[in-house]
Amino acid sequence: MGNEQIKPSIAHSTEWTFIREIKSHPLFGHIKVYKGPSDQLQCLKTVIVEESQYKDQMDSLKKIIVKDVLTQNQPSCSSLVCVNRLETQKQEEFCSNYVKIYLTADYSDQPIQQIKDVKLFMLDIIQALQVMDQKGVNNCQFCPAKILQFGDRVKVVNTQLFTEISDYEQLYFNEVSKDDWMIAPEVMHSLKVNCPPSFNSELAVIFNFGIMMINLLTGIHPKDAQIYDYKNLTINDNLSSYLHSIDQLQIPCHIKQLIQDCVNVKSTLRPTFKLITNLLRQVEIPLQVSQIKNEDVPTNQIFNPCYEDVKKVLSESHVNKNLNFHNESPQKIEKQDFMTDTQQSAQFRKSKQIYNLENTYNSRASIQQKQHTSNKVKTQVKVSKVKSPNKKPKPIRANGNHPK
Repeated sequence: MGNEQIKPSIAHSTEWTFIREIKSHPLFGHIKVYKGPSDQLQCLKTVIVEESQYKDQMDSLKKIIVKDVLTQNQPSCSSLVCVNRLETQKQEEFCSNYVKIYLTADYSDQPIQQIKDVKLFMLDIIQALQVMDQKGVNNCQFCPAKILQFGDRVKVVNTQLFTEISDYEQLYFNEVSKDDWMIAPEVMHSLKVNCPPSFNSELAVIFNFGIMMINLLTGIHPKDAQIYDYKNLTINDNLSSYLHSIDQLQIPCHIKQLIQDCVNVKSTLRPTFKLITNLLRQVEIPLQVSQIKNEDVPTNQIFNPCYEDVKKVLSESHVNKNLNFHNESPQKIEKQDFMTDTQQSAQFRKSKQIYNLENTYNSRASIQQKQHTSNKVKTQVKVSKVKSPNKKPKPIRANGNHPK
């Protein structure tokens, strides 16, 4: 009947204990759950393919696995459920050759709990969605069910990796109930005309992300808000009132506006993954700058950034650590504390000069003072030459000999 099955590492490990088998998990499919020595959970997913399809299947898996399990590198996104081990085993049955692919991944049976830090939660989710989108994963029906709780943090499950079917395929084959829809209008249009996905995947997921955030923050599901016309596959006018349902929440206004911008009916007016990430990371910088300006400290001891300085900091993908706005009582600032990225460039290092607003201002003032003093002296000399009563100009005689 075939070769004797060799169990994967986690199955015959003395540190891991088998807990249960789930044949149809909504996120992972058919899996077996194991518990580790520190009560952490992992699941074992088995994929069986013919030997002739083994190479293509492995290439497909490696494309959407964030963590390179073959070299044990760290994952590029900590908010994604990662595959910790990838094992294969050849097997022969009924004169046919098969290959079993074992995927061991992090697992949690805890659904998402109450959001404590909205900004941190949004950052975790949007970074996971961005990484999956770069891997070609279709998440146009992203929903809270795909988010699992791991202690104080949350992780997103890449369902396409475990179920081998994308969100759009599930929508296309009616495997997702319309009552659970959180999809963008352009996705509905593709379903309406019965065609493959022709929409921008990133912008469609951004709409999906905004709808999900409103659902989690208000507890109102899109179905209850009646924002979808399931018969004509269009968006109802109730979407506007659904967006403003977060106006009364005790969250920062800029986060409210960001969520509402994500749920724009026009896809081209929605923010991108990168813009959302930058805004969430840098959202407190203008406030901190204003706090410094209002403190009762001598002007010559405060760094007063100009518009270009603030614009540069806000446009960066990370907060410049050289600009420390978290001091409760700013002290006198040294030159090296204000070395920006531009000043640390190759050209700046070559010139070995440090841009100092105070010195620049003083040098300009001293130059102007010297020029003013010089002009004043010249004016006094001219006046003394003309108006001096003691010296009379000598008469000029015709044909006189004049000294050269």
